[in-house]
Amino acid sequence: MCLYSCACHWLSGEPQVPLFTAPSVVPHYNPGVRLVEYSRTSGLPTFIHQYYLDLQAANTAGSDAWQSEYTTQQHYSMADLGPASLVALKDKMVDPGSQEFRQYWKYYTVSPPEAMAPPCDHDCHASIVCGMTNFHMAQFTSCKQAMVSGSTTSHGAGLGWLITFSFILACVSALV
Repeated sequence: MCLYSCACHWLSGEPQVPLFTAPSVVPHYNPGVRLVEYSRTSGLPTFIHQYYLDLQAANTAGSDAWQSEYTTQQHYSMADLGPASLVALKDKMVDPGSQEFRQYWKYYTVSPPEAMAPPCDHDCHASIVCGMTNFHMAQFTSCKQAMVSGSTTSHGAGLGWLITFSFILACVSALV
């Protein structure tokens, strides 16, 4: 969800701080904005509702109509966005064919038209999954190599590194 990007910073071997990257409002496909709700008692994020603008439809109609793209409660059946819940979701996304990962990729790219939807090959998938919980380059590289070791293709390397870079950037900012 960009949890789109979601990630958790790990302290003492346990997930502690959820990190989120937001969708772009100056996109390659469609712009997106995200509403994140927080618990006033715990301070933890509890809910994400992402909206997007279908640029093709807006251009055809001559006006904009922002639409709901997803909610974490409805589309991922998540009760909250705490670190443990995000790690559980990431664990489901280890399978590139899982419903969770397919949804993640669709929402990560902000619901592009089907004909324009970018593919996410083994390299891209490994970059996303490993980038969610491995914030040190050596750990990330090891995780990614383990995930793609059985793959014979690597067409999404550029996109995978872009995704990884955004996660690493978020982590460095959070640690400073």
